[in-house]
Amino acid sequence: MKNSVMLIGNAGADPEIRTFSNGQKSASFRIAVNESYKNANNEWVQTTQWFRLVSYGKVADRVEKVVQKGVMVAIDGRLHNSEWEDEHGRHSVTEVVLNDLFLISKPQNQ
Repeated sequence: MKNSVMLIGNAGADPEIRTFSNGQKSASFRIAVNESYKNANNEWVQTTQWFRLVSYGKVADRVEKVVQKGVMVAIDGRLHNSEWEDEHGRHSVTEVVLNDLFLISKPQNQ
Protein backbone atom coordinates (compact mmCIF):
# COMPACT_ATOMS: atom_id res chain seq x y z
CA MET A 1 0.00 0.00 0.00
CA LYS A 2 1.14 3.53 -0.70
CA ASN A 3 -0.10 6.90 0.51
CA SER A 4 0.38 9.15 -2.52
CA VAL A 5 -1.28 12.34 -3.76
CA MET A 6 -0.62 14.27 -6.96
CA LEU A 7 -2.46 17.55 -7.61
CA ILE A 8 -2.29 20.52 -9.96
CA GLY A 9 -3.88 23.74 -8.79
CA ASN A 10 -3.55 27.44 -8.06
CA ALA A 11 -2.32 28.85 -4.76
CA GLY A 12 -5.14 30.69 -3.00
CA ALA A 13 -2.78 32.90 -0.97
CA ASP A 14 0.88 33.43 -0.21
CA PRO A 15 2.30 30.64 1.96
CA GLU A 16 2.51 30.93 5.73
CA ILE A 17 6.13 30.40 6.78
CA ARG A 18 7.16 29.27 10.26
CA THR A 19 10.75 29.04 11.46
CA PHE A 20 11.52 26.72 14.37
CA SER A 21 14.17 27.27 17.05
CA ASN A 22 16.51 24.84 15.24
CA GLY A 23 16.35 26.94 12.05
CA GLN A 24 14.13 24.50 10.14
CA LYS A 25 11.09 25.91 8.34
CA SER A 26 7.59 24.83 7.52
CA ALA A 27 5.45 26.35 4.80
CA SER A 28 1.71 25.91 4.46
CA PHE A 29 -0.76 27.12 1.87
CA ARG A 30 -3.94 26.05 0.10
CA ILE A 31 -4.50 25.28 -3.56
CA ALA A 32 -7.69 25.30 -5.60
CA VAL A 33 -8.13 22.34 -7.94
CA ASN A 34 -10.75 22.73 -10.66
CA GLU A 35 -12.65 19.83 -12.21
CA SER A 36 -15.15 19.79 -15.07
CA TYR A 37 -17.76 17.16 -15.84
CA LYS A 38 -21.06 16.77 -17.66
CA ASN A 39 -24.13 16.44 -15.43
CA ALA A 40 -27.24 14.35 -16.10
CA ASN A 41 -28.57 17.12 -18.42
CA ASN A 42 -25.39 16.91 -20.52
CA GLU A 43 -24.31 20.37 -19.29
CA TRP A 44 -20.73 21.17 -18.32
CA VAL A 45 -20.29 21.81 -14.60
CA GLN A 46 -17.11 23.15 -13.02
CA THR A 47 -16.29 22.50 -9.38
CA THR A 48 -13.42 23.68 -7.21
CA GLN A 49 -11.94 21.78 -4.30
CA TRP A 50 -9.48 23.29 -1.83
CA PHE A 51 -6.56 21.36 -0.35
CA ARG A 52 -4.29 22.39 2.52
CA LEU A 53 -0.61 21.70 1.84
CA VAL A 54 2.27 21.68 4.31
CA SER A 55 5.99 21.27 3.70
CA TYR A 56 9.18 21.08 5.74
CA GLY A 57 12.93 21.52 5.22
CA LYS A 58 14.19 22.04 1.69
CA VAL A 59 10.72 21.77 0.16
CA ALA A 60 9.51 24.52 2.53
CA ASP A 61 12.47 26.67 1.45
CA ARG A 62 11.42 26.23 -2.19
CA VAL A 63 7.77 26.97 -1.39
CA GLU A 64 8.84 30.20 0.33
CA LYS A 65 10.83 31.27 -2.76
CA VAL A 66 8.40 30.40 -5.58
CA VAL A 67 4.84 30.16 -4.30
CA GLN A 68 2.61 33.19 -4.14
CA LYS A 69 -1.09 33.76 -4.62
CA GLY A 70 -2.21 32.77 -8.11
CA VAL A 71 0.71 30.58 -9.19
CA MET A 72 -0.11 27.17 -10.64
CA VAL A 73 1.79 24.31 -9.05
CA ALA A 74 1.98 20.56 -9.40
CA ILE A 75 2.60 18.71 -6.17
CA ASP A 76 3.56 15.23 -5.08
CA GLY A 77 2.83 14.34 -1.48
CA ARG A 78 1.03 12.15 1.02
CA LEU A 79 -2.12 12.55 3.10
CA HIS A 80 -1.75 13.20 6.82
CA ASN A 81 -4.69 13.19 9.27
CA SER A 82 -4.53 14.97 12.62
CA GLU A 83 -7.06 14.89 15.45
CA TRP A 84 -7.16 16.84 18.71
CA GLU A 85 -9.52 17.96 21.38
CA ASP A 86 -9.67 21.32 23.13
CA GLU A 87 -12.16 23.52 24.99
CA HIS A 88 -14.14 23.93 21.74
CA GLY A 89 -14.52 20.20 21.15
CA ARG A 90 -13.01 17.55 18.91
CA HIS A 91 -11.25 18.62 15.71
CA SER A 92 -9.71 16.87 12.74
CA VAL A 93 -7.84 18.04 9.67
CA THR A 94 -6.43 16.33 6.59
CA GLU A 95 -3.36 17.90 4.97
CA VAL A 96 -1.12 16.98 2.07
CA VAL A 97 2.52 16.79 3.22
CA LEU A 98 4.66 17.72 0.23
CA ASN A 99 7.46 15.53 -1.08
CA ASP A 100 8.03 17.77 -4.09
CA LEU A 101 6.63 20.86 -5.77
CA PHE A 102 6.85 22.04 -9.39
CA LEU A 103 6.04 25.59 -10.50
CA ILE A 104 3.84 25.51 -13.62
CA SER A 105 2.99 29.21 -14.05
CA LYS A 106 3.67 32.62 -12.62
CA PRO A 107 0.89 34.68 -11.03
CA GLN A 108 -1.57 36.06 -13.61
CA ASN A 109 -0.87 39.64 -12.49
CA GLN A 110 2.78 39.44 -13.59
